[in-house]
Amino acid sequence: MHTDPNILFVGTVDKKPEQSTKTELTKDECFITLEVNETPIKFKVDTGSQANIIPMSMYREFKGPKGPIQSSRTSLTSYTGDKLNLVGKCTLKCMRNRRLNFFVSETDQYPILGFQASQELDIIKVVMSTNKEGDLNEKYSYVFKGLVCLRESYHIELDPEVSPVINAARKVPVAIKGRLKLELANMEKQGIIRRVDRPTDWVNSIAIVEKPGTGRLRIYLDRKHLNEAIRGEHFQLPTVEEIASRVSGGKVFSKLDPRHGYWQITLDEPSKLLTTFRTPFGRYCFTRMPFRIKSVQEVFQKRISQQVDDLDGVATEIDDILIWGSDQQEHDARLEATLQRCEKINLTLNVDKCKFNVNEVSYCGHNFTKDGVKPDESKIKAIQDMPTPSSKKEI
Repeated sequence: MHTDPNILFVGTVDKKPEQSTKTELTKDECFITLEVNETPIKFKVDTGSQANIIPMSMYREFKGPKGPIQSSRTSLTSYTGDKLNLVGKCTLKCMRNRRLNFFVSETDQYPILGFQASQELDIIKVVMSTNKEGDLNEKYSYVFKGLVCLRESYHIELDPEVSPVINAARKVPVAIKGRLKLELANMEKQGIIRRVDRPTDWVNSIAIVEKPGTGRLRIYLDRKHLNEAIRGEHFQLPTVEEIASRVSGGKVFSKLDPRHGYWQITLDEPSKLLTTFRTPFGRYCFTRMPFRIKSVQEVFQKRISQQVDDLDGVATEIDDILIWGSDQQEHDARLEATLQRCEKINLTLNVDKCKFNVNEVSYCGHNFTKDGVKPDESKIKAIQDMPTPSSKKEI
């Protein structure tokens, strides 16, 4: 890197075309038209240039009073080593009554607006950033790995007036039996289910769903009969309007996605046996809170809300955590506090589904942006593209 203060570098010097065009931004170059001494001049914005340059031919055409050309010992050199034929330097009145220093050159070139002037005139904005997501992933590696569980177990409360139900076994298609066995083994290995070898009052059927594009199976309880017996938590979920009023003024957002959210809450021993289900390979029960049972959303919402309600700029909705700030500094402090809380309560996150440090985020079916709350266009399109019902069942 050069150290001589009398040598300034310019990024590129291109020959000026015969006719100028309007202000434009191309793939590789940026041009802007500014009024200099009452004369519109099209400049090439060159962030690699340490100087502002104006051709002598243009200097002569300026209207109104203009600063005289003074001699200069400065040498202008391109990064290819070519030296410009320098006449001198002058001060000219630019937009907003700003005065800028220019070097005057004899060459027929584009006028150049350098890095410093481009900043001063708010033409460019320099943003210094680091890989915050990578830094957070490393700092809170425990939060972004594996599947653990919150510290307090959940007890499923049943209505004593409802009798237990033992469901008959359902046939499983031969084509997926092998994959079902593998998925059961995987869930057992993760501690999500366990085998049951004792008599139980409840035996549930299962619903098997294939995950699109992966070929993997998801196993759910057929919750019909068990849900009729489960007492609800009656925990009030926040409305979009309530969340929107709190987020008002937010400019920077992050959204955290708990990994297999409901599976991070363990069941106590009596509740585990209530979830017993049949398979062709024996009976199992869930050790973690299963999807689709009654009040599961309310329970998870309640648990997470109770843990983060004292944090500023944090909202929870079902299984997503929203963080916002009125500026970058406030957002980052709130995000750090939330991740520290997740670490403290044993809540792990799916980093691939989290959104960090964005100006717009989809949440509760709406887009929360720095300009306010807007409808999520993808949700609107889904409704618009919905086929017209052709039967009572479809309605």
